[in-house]
Amino acid sequence: MGIRLIPALLFIPFLIYSIFSKYSFLFPTIIAGVIIIGLIEIICLSQRSGAKPFKTLCFVLGIPLIIIACVKPTWYHLFSGYFLILFWLLFICGLLLKNEFLKRFGPTLAAVIYVVYLLSHLILIKHLPHGSYLILFLFFVVWLTDTGAYILGTRFGKHKLIPQISPNKSVEGAVAGCISGVIAGVIAFIIYQRYCPLGTLKIPMAQVILLAFIISVMGQISDLVESSIKRAAGVKDSGNWIPGHGGLLDVFDSIILTAPFLYYWMLWQV
Repeated sequence: MGIRLIPALLFIPFLIYSIFSKYSFLFPTIIAGVIIIGLIEIICLSQRSGAKPFKTLCFVLGIPLIIIACVKPTWYHLFSGYFLILFWLLFICGLLLKNEFLKRFGPTLAAVIYVVYLLSHLILIKHLPHGSYLILFLFFVVWLTDTGAYILGTRFGKHKLIPQISPNKSVEGAVAGCISGVIAGVIAFIIYQRYCPLGTLKIPMAQVILLAFIISVMGQISDLVESSIKRAAGVKDSGNWIPGHGGLLDVFDSIILTAPFLYYWMLWQV
């Protein structure tokens, strides 16, 4: 646990600074770097599992999405629409050519969508009203969910959750994670209401609890999705960048599905 805590204690202050920094480019630049490294990791995992994504095509299609999210977020949905059209054209070409293209196209599509498209929503959240707070809320709920599930699951876990995917996760840990996530969300919301009265989010407490609960559940599902990818690749971690955590995908695995959810939830609120 100590090895896991040291990188977190070093990273969290830096993350908070980047979120609230007067330099608006700082957080998007960091997330762009995370996405690019994450894309490298998912390509390596795909290759280990026997798939052969087009590495160059992953970056050719993925990097423009990152740039649009950073520079012109209002264009992102339109651009991603054209992005999907391009994929359909490539798919049709693959059908017509009837060669190995189709076998490699699927993993390419999955890598770009799973890492680039989904994680880019972190950058899109930053551009929303109260975006900095929303990102902090998201990380706070997700990481406290992970911490609660790990600590209490290790101590009290008796019933395996999905052992074929992640043998160390337990039902007790998952429940403890949800409770921890809801508590984290409520605390984060109360602190924000207390210290940022001029920018108060007009969201009822019941909705905050529901939002934190859904994020907590989805975060654990997102974690399991990444675990299944690693299991198919026959590895424990997506990389070895961070002591006690592994790769960047291991750190951001719970964010991959929750960031798009929070983004569209807040759009629905407007």
